[in-house]
Amino acid sequence: MIEAVVSGGTGRLGSRIVEALQAETDFAAPILLGRNHEPDALLTSGRVLIATAPHHVTVSHCEIAAKNQVPVIVATTGFNSNERKTIEQLSAQIPVILAPNLSPGVTVLLDLVEKASRALDKYDLEIFEIHHNKKKDAPSGTALALAEAAARGRNRDAHRDMILARAGDVGERGRNEIGVQTLRGGDVIGEHTLMLIGQTERLELVHRAQNRDVFAAGAVVAARFISTVAPGLYSMRDVLGLSGE
Repeated sequence: MIEAVVSGGTGRLGSRIVEALQAETDFAAPILLGRNHEPDALLTSGRVLIATAPHHVTVSHCEIAAKNQVPVIVATTGFNSNERKTIEQLSAQIPVILAPNLSPGVTVLLDLVEKASRALDKYDLEIFEIHHNKKKDAPSGTALALAEAAARGRNRDAHRDMILARAGDVGERGRNEIGVQTLRGGDVIGEHTLMLIGQTERLELVHRAQNRDVFAAGAVVAARFISTVAPGLYSMRDVLGLSGE
């Protein structure tokens, strides 16, 4: 039986993951790691941490997990560069899945974006995303992952080329710009669109999450995967067996 500890287990995503785990016969009853719990007492060897808590809390939990040899699925976003680097370094000690989006569809979309960007390398790249009005980080982790995939297809640096806002007299669009625009409102689960815009046509690659169950199902598959692998940094491409393609 796999024992999973879910941080942020009462939140919008965490609660759906808890319910998904409860429905599986190869998982023990999920353990919730909340604000009033002592992480060292819950993050013990033989368990798996599924982290959906805010980014600064998740980093702390990952450090404790590494100390206790607990594999981690990082399913939260909003990390700054230092926080992300810390988590990546911990993967030398434990298996870590960095998953800004647990959806199988988004995982496949990232592959499609990289290939399309490479094939249509003269087309302008624009990304927009919309989420519910409670989401705290912007752009979304998925939008950033899409920008990185698009840049990778052209051997570019996404974080150098990204334009996160346009206002006023900004001049003509730069040749290598990757525009990333953010919308927030209502109860939208998550929608991402990447546009490749040429002189005579526009290609759009779109993903819309119908509900959070798709992310919860991805977390279950990821937990099974991470409980069987050696220390290292993994993604949902590894979980779905796409990394060798």
